Amino acid sequence: MALVELRNVIKTYLDGESGPITALQVTDLRINRGEFVCLAGPSGAGKTTLLNIIGCIDRPTAGRVLIAGRDTAKLRGGQLAGLRRMAFGFVFQSFNLIAVLSAYENVEYVLLLQHVPAVERRQRVGEALESVGLARLMHKRPGQLSGGQQQRVAVARAIVGRPLLVLADEPTANLDSQTGEELIALFFALQQQSQTTFVFSSHDPAVIQRARRTLAMRDGRIVADERLDGKDLPSQSRFSGQIHFPQVGAEIHPFVRPENAHGQPDDRPEVD
Repeated sequence: MALVELRNVIKTYLDGESGPITALQVTDLRINRGEFVCLAGPSGAGKTTLLNIIGCIDRPTAGRVLIAGRDTAKLRGGQLAGLRRMAFGFVFQSFNLIAVLSAYENVEYVLLLQHVPAVERRQRVGEALESVGLARLMHKRPGQLSGGQQQRVAVARAIVGRPLLVLADEPTANLDSQTGEELIALFFALQQQSQTTFVFSSHDPAVIQRARRTLAMRDGRIVADERLDGKDLPSQSRFSGQIHFPQVGAEIHPFVRPENAHGQPDDRPEVD
């Protein structure tokens, strides 16, 4: 069973002057557990829209999106928030760190939302920051860190919840070429050790060539699907840090909420 499956997905937006605009049209897409996938294409190709659909940040206009075999259209608000919180890790182009929190606190915030006990939080945050080479800077705020260091904090935040899938939207766009190579090598090292699935977008050829599977996009469509299982590993690039990745999450449907006192699923909305 595929971890991610899209069936006849269409996403349209309304334009008051020209009418509906089709931003995405994907007939059939399957991404399996443990894949290292790059969405490649120019600006406006639909990469971000596809990532948002996969990550359940946005809903398709038509079609079905299945995560671990479950149809996301059938999930209520609280369940959908639980899916994003427990099954996904997100890395954004602009980092999206909370400026008033330290690196440690930014990473810990995910575990607070997951209601992880304090002792376990300390251990997992420390492991995540060590895995990206920032253990010694854990008490620094984002404004005291370089762009590359901020993006590494964002990666630690994405992996600390032990997600099934990490989604990264142009993660190297605001980084210099060397730092960008190091980041993608870090992604690959984490993926190899944890078997977490990584899907990231880029229009940079140096980044695209590091992927094991490349989905080329144009005008909202996937125009090519290339698998390169024999490719040299990205770990040959400049990143050489020791990775200590926490054990990957169990094979469960983490977005199914616990039962309430009446034996029914507790679907109350939660903070997303």
